[in-house]
Amino acid sequence: YGQMTAGSWIYIGTQGIVQGTYETFMEAGRQHYGGDWAGKWILTAGLGGMGGAQPLAATMAGASCITIECQRSRIEFR
Repeated sequence: YGQMTAGSWIYIGTQGIVQGTYETFMEAGRQHYGGDWAGKWILTAGLGGMGGAQPLAATMAGASCITIECQRSRIEFR
């Protein structure tokens, strides 16, 4: 799947994590769903520094996302 090194719009920080996560989701979708995430769900956990990028990346990829987080402050932040 996608790598977390240099890319077209990646840099160290949140934007880079979103890009790497998006590319990973897109590749998983290509391999398992013919590239179409429509009507599919991604179930994940954690809305911290890295995991917080997953709901946005899933939406960008065309999927729906359910994210589990036990810390109320992280849910409210996102």
